[in-house]
Amino acid sequence: MMFYVAARLLWEWLHLVLPFRLCGFIPTRSNMHKSLGFCAAGILFFAFNAGSAIASPDLDTLPLGDGNNSVSGAKKNYTYTCRPGNPNAPGAVDDVPWISGSTWSLPKKQSLGTLPGKNLWPDAKYNQRESGGWRTLSTSQVPTVGYTGNFPVSDDPTLSQYDRNPGVPAAAKSTIRIPLNPKAANKVSCLPFAGVATALNGVTVYNAMDGKGNDARAHEVLDGCEGHPNQSNYHYHSGSKCAIKSFNSKASTSTLWGYADDGFGIYLVRNRSGNFLTNSQLDKCHGRTAKVKFNGKKQRIYHYVINDEYPYILGCFTGTATSRGSSAGQAITSPQGSQDLSNRPGPAERPPVS
Repeated sequence: MMFYVAARLLWEWLHLVLPFRLCGFIPTRSNMHKSLGFCAAGILFFAFNAGSAIASPDLDTLPLGDGNNSVSGAKKNYTYTCRPGNPNAPGAVDDVPWISGSTWSLPKKQSLGTLPGKNLWPDAKYNQRESGGWRTLSTSQVPTVGYTGNFPVSDDPTLSQYDRNPGVPAAAKSTIRIPLNPKAANKVSCLPFAGVATALNGVTVYNAMDGKGNDARAHEVLDGCEGHPNQSNYHYHSGSKCAIKSFNSKASTSTLWGYADDGFGIYLVRNRSGNFLTNSQLDKCHGRTAKVKFNGKKQRIYHYVINDEYPYILGCFTGTATSRGSSAGQAITSPQGSQDLSNRPGPAERPPVS
């Protein structure tokens, strides 16, 4: 009997008194029902805002993604790659001033390791067409908005000591057909090195690795839009600020940035503090399921998320990726000469094509 009474008193304290103690008062019969609503609302408000207060990573000490790749399966903070990197592959050197041990500084790299030049591509194309359950993306593989740097890096007297990439961007027709209404596959799948997504300005996205298997964004010399060429194929390894004009907005928003090859959208997502979501809030493929505007309507759907933590955009494919088709090689057009774009309006978002 005593055990029953003690258990009953404990249950009442946990369920009726403790919640109100958290709100700073003791309930009575007269204030119980009225106060319960305010207390519950306060607790829920606190819990909701605590989620948006997750600290963003320090951009001066970002974790280096070197070695964070796997051919055996997907892992959080990793690239699930279809083939491993080659440590003997040509590429950027390891000893660069913006990398220190297991971390790297994005601001320092932007200051010391960014290729100058802002070359426009006025004849670049990006078109999308929806038909029969498919979205067909046709691009020139160079930016319709944004710019490219003064490649090749190998000609730059300073930056060539860090990366002797001889590639020069060239426009070439590319077409890919992806699911209009993508579905999650029974299991996630690996990412190829080249061609995992397309930004809304027509630039192809590679996975987060360089040829050696290191963190490409941290090691390789990139231009001001964080792109560079593989031979003539210009591409990004992370979420370029040049693909959409609202990239630098600090407003709480979810904005479409591009499409992965499995059909799912890639979004720039900022929380109530104006910060990117962190890897702790994303799954092993670098995505989440939440409400975003997709196919012209607000819906709860899976999507990939851009941030400043490796692997930056995609860690694996959640859906079933489709193969790419392109006619690479001879350039359709050459970029305009280097221009001062300091007074040019920011790149516009590419409107949906019906």
